[in-house]
Amino acid sequence: MIHFHRPDTELGDLVRESVDTGHQVFVIDAGPDVKTSIARFAEVLRLPEWFGQNLDALNDSLRDFRAGAPTATTLIWDWVRPLRRAHPQGYESILAVLDDSQEDRRDLEIHVLQR
Repeated sequence: MIHFHRPDTELGDLVRESVDTGHQVFVIDAGPDVKTSIARFAEVLRLPEWFGQNLDALNDSLRDFRAGAPTATTLIWDWVRPLRRAHPQGYESILAVLDDSQEDRRDLEIHVLQR
């Protein structure tokens, strides 16, 4: 389940809560379009250079990202409102990938800040 947060949610509080529960935290700002958003995921998560820069590659990478690591992982996708407004289908596609990637992962928590 993806956790959605209102625009007034304090990022620092969300990060602190995740760290306090033992999670490693990654904050990814949404881009103005799908391509830029995927590139930002790749950059922040330090995905390999051969990463395919598309939704399928992002899905595969997130399913494997830090699986089995000694600490759980929290991904925070921030500043999504401009992407959602300009490219609603792209926004929904990335959400579907995020949802799919955590489906079988109890060690992966995903938050979306709706600002």
